[in-house]
Amino acid sequence: MQSAIIRKSEVKEIFMEDNNVVITGNKGQELLSEKTDIKKEKIREIFLYHHYLWCEQDPYVDEFKLWALEDHLLGENTNSILYERRNAIREGDKKKAKNLKMDLNELGVVVKDQGKDQYVRKI
Repeated sequence: MQSAIIRKSEVKEIFMEDNNVVITGNKGQELLSEKTDIKKEKIREIFLYHHYLWCEQDPYVDEFKLWALEDHLLGENTNSILYERRNAIREGDKKKAKNLKMDLNELGVVVKDQGKDQYVRKI
């Protein structure tokens, strides 16, 4: 398992979505999204104790839109990564899908899955 150091000064807010802890950065980028089996209440309590901003839901929820193959708003490069990621999801390759999600984040695009659909927002 790979570990990363996230400095408190880099963190804007934290929330949970399903069983994932999500930490967003000061520019709205996703610094971390990891599955956990710890209850939301316990996670919230820990982060609040350490004076992090906790949100009850994704503060950017209204900015996501369903990605479709014919979508050209994000550019050709981003579209090709989203297409490759869609195929990885369909094939059940979670590791590849996660790595492509991190690539998209570096390009300024946050992606969220609902079933086999990808929802995207620009940072």
